[in-house]
Amino acid sequence: MTEISELVRLAEADGATFLHIRTTGLWGVADREGMIVVPYVDGAMSKIEAARLYCEDKGLTPCTPDAILARIVREYRPYDTMPEFGEGFADHQARRRHEKYDGVQAQAYDRGANAAMLYARALAFLDAALEKPDAASPGRLQRLLRTGRC
Repeated sequence: MTEISELVRLAEADGATFLHIRTTGLWGVADREGMIVVPYVDGAMSKIEAARLYCEDKGLTPCTPDAILARIVREYRPYDTMPEFGEGFADHQARRRHEKYDGVQAQAYDRGANAAMLYARALAFLDAALEKPDAASPGRLQRLLRTGRC
């Protein structure tokens, strides 16, 4: 997986300009032509997140199933370190559901199941994008993973 500092360097090498709005705390990114790639409205909470979104939008990071899965799992920290997270992920893929956990374990299980759902959606999008590459707009996968809809 790409190191976070590498993403910032990669975005800056591509001509990205990071923009921070102090009143909201959100980050935006403009490309070398001055076009806003990561808007302020639904911008990133940190420069690192803005760099990741920029690199994904510009196709500067690998869009492989392993990279997508790593990104999805990383969003569920610290739950991804719990065994219930992996169990929820596996159960969702096998179309099973257990209600044997309470508290934090139940949260980790549910987040694992949600990660499996997002991963399945992302893979379906990748397959569709490979079949019809012109229909896949820039940033569509990023919007799908962030919001659940394109």
